[in-house]
Amino acid sequence: MKNIQIGVFIIGIIINLCFVSTDTFADSKSEVNSKELIIVFNDLCKIVKATNNSDKYVEKRIDLVNDKINSNELLFIIDNNLPKSIFGGIEFNGANKGYMKSYVKANEFVLGMHEKHPSIVYSAIMHEIQHAYNYYTDPNEILKIDNNILERYLYEMDAYYTEAKFIREYISKKDYKMTGYEDCLVDSLERDSLYSFSVSFLGIDMKTVYMLYELRNKPDNQKNEEIIIEIGNDIIDTLKSYNKYDEFKKYSTIARAYSYCLYVPQVLYDINYYTNGNDDPDKFKIENSYPKIFKIVNKINKTMIPNIDMFKKMNKKIIDQYKNE
Repeated sequence: MKNIQIGVFIIGIIINLCFVSTDTFADSKSEVNSKELIIVFNDLCKIVKATNNSDKYVEKRIDLVNDKINSNELLFIIDNNLPKSIFGGIEFNGANKGYMKSYVKANEFVLGMHEKHPSIVYSAIMHEIQHAYNYYTDPNEILKIDNNILERYLYEMDAYYTEAKFIREYISKKDYKMTGYEDCLVDSLERDSLYSFSVSFLGIDMKTVYMLYELRNKPDNQKNEEIIIEIGNDIIDTLKSYNKYDEFKKYSTIARAYSYCLYVPQVLYDINYYTNGNDDPDKFKIENSYPKIFKIVNKINKTMIPNIDMFKKMNKKIIDQYKNE
């Protein structure tokens, strides 16, 4: 399935733990596990093993990754082409993306943070462990994420959820000096199941996206259309009072409007695909198939555009706050 755009403005563990040998090599002489990264991974495993009443959900994911490293299917390697940031300096790449093997890649910037802020590095690795788990347990689903922004968001939220559980169940119980990012993630998990984190850090209204996701999986196309129209009209009403809101309320209001405009076209395309089996985005025109929703999306979009700069600046401010800790 494809990403759909309609011309609107869009911003762009171990139960039986066996530690990984740092001498594990891939078939190619150029494909070698980074001993330093494997040591960090093993340290993460030790934290989990040493914790009483450990979380089976987290354990299961680490256990699978541990097995894949030992079977030489997954490599932990250094890649200094990644951004010099804890938020972009580590990533998972599955073998079905043109790679001979699967990789967790991190740069020396992230590796260098381990000495000063070990917990944030463990948390970042845990995030990628969830991506690897998704890949190995359901590789066909992972193929969707490159071309479907809704699937990509759900994929990332899975990883943030696992990361938050790991921090809460393991890191917070040790003597680590947690970063503000880790505190924020755990607080949001406990307070509102990551809704506030998604709005603040990602600029995405999770409730709106999950509501649209539920509609996508229901067969009643006419009822779905009515609900999507109702959500859109409610957003339009909310935007009418925009100037009365405080700064964060303005930001979260735009996040909701932005999420609607971003994900509604994808959801409608997916519904069309699942219903009619049509996987050609050129043949799907939202203005033809859903003219009422098309008008609502454009109306929200026009109202939102004058406030996008504020939205982007505030989102950047929030992210930079954690980057600069």
